[in-house]
Amino acid sequence: MKKSLILKPDRQDLAITLGLLAFTLATRIPFASRMVFEGDSARFALAMLEYDVAQMRPHAPGYILYVAFAKFIDTFLLNAPISLVAVSIISSALAIPLLYILARSMYGRSTAIIASCLLLSSPLFWFNGEMALTYSLEGLCSVLFALTSYKTLRGDTKWLPISTLTFAVAIGVRQNMVIFLLPLWLYTLTKASYKELFLSLLIFLLVCLAWFLPMVALSGGWQSYFNAVQAQYKTWVVHPAPFLYQIKGRWAVFSKFMIYSLGLGLLPMIYYLGRFFKVSDIVEDIRLKLILLWFLPAFLFFITVNVFNPGHVIVVLAPLFIYLSESLKGLSNDLDSAIRKILMKRTFYFSTALRKLLSYKTFLYSSVLLLFVINCYIFLSKDTQVSYAAIKNGQTHLTELVSLTKDNFVAEKTIIITGLFNTQAAFYLPDYAVYCLFPLIFSASEVPIEAQNVYVSFGHQTNPKTYWIPTGFKIEPITIPEGIETIIFWEKEMAGYYQNLNRPLGKIKYNGGNTEIYFFNVKPKEKIIYNYHYISIA
Repeated sequence: MKKSLILKPDRQDLAITLGLLAFTLATRIPFASRMVFEGDSARFALAMLEYDVAQMRPHAPGYILYVAFAKFIDTFLLNAPISLVAVSIISSALAIPLLYILARSMYGRSTAIIASCLLLSSPLFWFNGEMALTYSLEGLCSVLFALTSYKTLRGDTKWLPISTLTFAVAIGVRQNMVIFLLPLWLYTLTKASYKELFLSLLIFLLVCLAWFLPMVALSGGWQSYFNAVQAQYKTWVVHPAPFLYQIKGRWAVFSKFMIYSLGLGLLPMIYYLGRFFKVSDIVEDIRLKLILLWFLPAFLFFITVNVFNPGHVIVVLAPLFIYLSESLKGLSNDLDSAIRKILMKRTFYFSTALRKLLSYKTFLYSSVLLLFVINCYIFLSKDTQVSYAAIKNGQTHLTELVSLTKDNFVAEKTIIITGLFNTQAAFYLPDYAVYCLFPLIFSASEVPIEAQNVYVSFGHQTNPKTYWIPTGFKIEPITIPEGIETIIFWEKEMAGYYQNLNRPLGKIKYNGGNTEIYFFNVKPKEKIIYNYHYISIA
């Protein structure tokens, strides 16, 4: 293991960082999503109109600084969905050169270039840089925090206040970042004097209060906010399955997201694992300590508590790509040594030419190029959960749903019933009544009946103004409001729950597309009868 490097940037590094920034922007802007077709994205867009965690604008625990950053950008763009995406584009574009600076100071220029190029082409990282979601900003905060922490750990403690500030801001972006970054922050504090320690704690407290108090106030007060967080925790974290079985399932999900992120790069990482993370080196090398303290807390959280969205793992990608770069260099060096030994034992006619061709640089450059090309091919050409096809298909489908609804159904006479798209419909069609009947979507074992409800959105407002919080809800027939003539389903699955042979469903298909809307007509004073995965009219 090499000794830790102390490398100051020069003009070449400046040119490289600016080039990485420009290249990342150039690869993000053309493929950016323009609609909030994800439910969480729509909640962030609604939060920009009126922030209230209790009403899932956005969902708990709040993400207030992410919404604030998007709100600031929206003062220039005047388009909430585009502003949210702009935050992701800018964040991913800044994260790449910052990773270069960090990796350059830790392992040198070649590692920095490889890590930056492979991360910017990673399908999962690229995908989230195009979406109205928090993950790219989380990744930026994570890299900036690690960079300032590394400088602090190298003895330059003037960076400690900046590291602390970044830590506090990262928690304001996504509150569970405190779990991911706390161990590394505590380790950096061990390098501080009493005066520096006091200043850091003060900065942390003041910055956290600066975003936490408004978040609670805008959500209706402490009790309202706490109820929303508790309900979110009980719904998405608490699980009835045995703990070891949960770990098995989450490990499978995490592994899939690693494949989305690193692809074939996982092979050299596995190959080089034992040599890179030697116990003796971990004890002595501050770089390895930083990488492990940066990666392990989030990793343990993901496999023991919760991971279900690919974007969750972005906070741990940067250290993994630094390690991937070192793994590729180690593998290339081993291949170079093996070729040298083979050619020394045997004499080939083209030995000299082979030695030049099959060299360390050849192996390294070709492996990096191969991974880069494969990453780009997967994002641009394959239909995966984290590819451009997912972005294109998602916004096309939502665009067609909105167009079909507007073109064929009068707002004052229509009820939209949807589960998966209830927040998106509420954002894009504020003149329509949007009903989300949770018992249609979930079962009693997934979400307790007291935490379910019938949520009605109209005019960008949803009632009741609570989600997942016990409200004494009972499954009871819903009287159709005056003036309503048609009920439509936005999902085929929801339409499949409809059972009324005397009044069959109609269907409208988008011209030239695959999107369909199902509908049936209703009469005054009729009632919607529903239960778990069942709906009818009486």
